[in-house]
Amino acid sequence: MFISHIKIILVCLLITFFSDLVYAKSQWFHSSGNHEGHRFSQHNQINKKNISNLNQKWVFKSKKIDKRNVVQATPIFVDNKIIIVDILGGIYALNPKNGDKIWEVSLNSPVGRRGITSTDGKNPKIYVSTKKSVLELDAKTGKLLREFKSGLSLLPPIINDNKIFIATLKNGVKAYNLKNSKLIWSYSLELNDIKPRVWSGFSYDRITNSLFVVTSNPGGLYGGNRKGKDLSVSLISIDALSGKKKWHFQHINHDLWDFDLVGNPIVFFSNINGINERVVAALSKTGDIIFLKAKNGSHVFPNDIKKIKVEQSNVEKEKTSLFQYKISKPQSFSGITVDIENDFNHLKENENKKLFNIISNAKSGFYIPPSFKYNLLLFGLHGGAEWPGGSYNINDNSIIIPFNKDPWVIRMEYKDKIFANINKISKEIYKINTSLNNVYRKVLTFFNFNSNSKIIDVKVETSINNPWEKQTKYNSITRSLFSLVPFSGGNKLYKSKCSSCHGIGRQGYYENEFHGDKYVPSLVGYKIKNKAEKHYSYEYLKKMHNDLDIEFNYNKIDIIKLLNTYEKYDNFLNDNNLLEINGFWQKLLDNNGFPASRPPWGGIAKVNMNNGELIWKIPFGHRLDKNGNIVSKGDINFGGVLSTSSNIFFATGTPDKMARAYSTEDGKLIWERELPFSGSAPPMTYIFKGCQYVVFTATGGQFIGFDKKGDATVAYKLDQCVN
Repeated sequence: MFISHIKIILVCLLITFFSDLVYAKSQWFHSSGNHEGHRFSQHNQINKKNISNLNQKWVFKSKKIDKRNVVQATPIFVDNKIIIVDILGGIYALNPKNGDKIWEVSLNSPVGRRGITSTDGKNPKIYVSTKKSVLELDAKTGKLLREFKSGLSLLPPIINDNKIFIATLKNGVKAYNLKNSKLIWSYSLELNDIKPRVWSGFSYDRITNSLFVVTSNPGGLYGGNRKGKDLSVSLISIDALSGKKKWHFQHINHDLWDFDLVGNPIVFFSNINGINERVVAALSKTGDIIFLKAKNGSHVFPNDIKKIKVEQSNVEKEKTSLFQYKISKPQSFSGITVDIENDFNHLKENENKKLFNIISNAKSGFYIPPSFKYNLLLFGLHGGAEWPGGSYNINDNSIIIPFNKDPWVIRMEYKDKIFANINKISKEIYKINTSLNNVYRKVLTFFNFNSNSKIIDVKVETSINNPWEKQTKYNSITRSLFSLVPFSGGNKLYKSKCSSCHGIGRQGYYENEFHGDKYVPSLVGYKIKNKAEKHYSYEYLKKMHNDLDIEFNYNKIDIIKLLNTYEKYDNFLNDNNLLEINGFWQKLLDNNGFPASRPPWGGIAKVNMNNGELIWKIPFGHRLDKNGNIVSKGDINFGGVLSTSSNIFFATGTPDKMARAYSTEDGKLIWERELPFSGSAPPMTYIFKGCQYVVFTATGGQFIGFDKKGDATVAYKLDQCVN
């Protein structure tokens, strides 16, 4: 009898074990798939032989679209529900079979747009970040259960051992007790008054009980106000028990280029010299893979990372780092370099010749410091790797990484604080006026009066030759206010001839795309930054304008008087601490609105993490012109990838709106379908009632070349699988 009882107990335990195993396998409980940042699934029902039969099963649209941002959160699968978010604070539970809405919750705050997470078991909970806190919701009903006031987080929290770990954007990393909601520890990233942000990557390793965080640039392209060491652009290991830092590696010293580390750090086992070691990999915008031992932060390939001397800055008060790191193994996944002659010489032969003349005097290459004296050209300021990072393929211990290779321009400029504040005030005045007029029109309409009447008639003046003014709706207000500034707005020559291009406040055209030959430099600090430079002479100004086919027939005496006027004004700003140095970056586009460099402009690469070698690299997506002709095989992308055990990986995020699948072994395209909008987050997969689904978040894009923003979640399933 006793033995029979033992048998029954063992059978029950085995059933429970395997049930839990199947349950766990079918779950996608974190936006990255797991806490280790793998974005990998063991599901293999969809394979190379049957993938041609993978077709759309359902589409869900939230009907909520934000003007500025898109959803970048991969859905999760928990409690037999698909959980998605919209950018405005909506949480939705969907039927995994048909996409029908089960419940919906509207929060009072926009959500952290890069992911959500959950617990499993009988009473699963959902955790979502908002502007000020992380909220816990009941997965069954969507009911709000409690709030952790951690501060803004863009990333999904991590749940483990009755703790919730939260990586905030500005306030470091925090751990709370899930039983009593109390703060256990808080780790600050601030060092020497420099506080980098955590916006991209956050992972956990149960084996070493470590949290891994990647950080960003600490505050722009000018570092003259940053003194001493900091934790920016670093991979940091934090003890999950105590909240103390174990180790860190800083990839870029005193970053002047916005070379953030991106994506979730990927934690896995790797065979190193015949020993199975726990390792962590982080991806960079330079195309490097930071590959370290998880236990102590030492380099997996120590002989393949070297310190190199770099060029020093000529910008006042800037102190460039004396060295940066060169990593030769793992090999660069993007292979990004910049050669102005080879990458841009096609511009010489067409309508973009003016653009080539402008950039031919630029400098290029990693770790060249930004300067007033030249434009700096870089590839992939929004990549190499973009925020989603890569996907770990457990089948062969490799990482699959989408990357970008679109050209950007960096330069230093002076900023006029007075104008900046006036510009800000003008925006608020315009907003208030617009709101008042909207209310006024509604009242008039109600009483059947003329609804076109206005309280205040703000005339918006634009110039056909002025790309800056085309971007603004409050110019007349700004112009009026700025005319009151001493030495500035009263000069008739500047206001009538120069402001249409260089802007009302001499600010130039740098906040949007560097488009064709429409590059307009800032004139703030015009003579201060290069007093001895002859190219600020009347003769040079005339030649420069004429070379660009811009009329310049003004009297020399008037121009010199103008220069002296603004030199006087700039000295006034400088003496009163109202003239500050800023770095600006822009996309470099040709006259057709395409990236100005030779294509391809983006791709996907696979790197063997056992030996650090690049296995293959392919173009990703394509760009069409207005006539439907392909202008580039390989385009910018912001979606991400998902690997599966059937040696397939799914990818999305290109402007052509396609969802694609490739062979993991050789990068060959094996499947593609068009989405309603561009993909905006890495895909995920789940199994429901015996059928595997693949889900894409398609909310469009806000970047050059992308379609309008949308609100779709799209699921695909094999036709032959019936549930």
